[in-house]
Amino acid sequence: MKIGSISATLISLLLAACAAPTPREPLKGHLNTESSTAAPAPNITPPVQQTLALPKPRTARKAETYEWNPAVDRQNRPKKQLGQRPR
Repeated sequence: MKIGSISATLISLLLAACAAPTPREPLKGHLNTESSTAAPAPNITPPVQQTLALPKPRTARKAETYEWNPAVDRQNRPKKQLGQRPR
């Protein structure tokens, strides 16, 4: 009985999902309607004809780099040697 009611519900939901939707009327003021009234154009400022001159870019300092220091290197070393200075 339970399988029959579940399958009946499932079939009815599937049939309802396949149904075509009802067409709706376009809203007032829709782009394709004839009765829409055009809004007055806002006061738009004219485009800029001349821009400000920017200064030439300055040369930047060389980025700070760090050299390899064996006292700081801790990769691929056993746990016992981490507290000791490398040879």
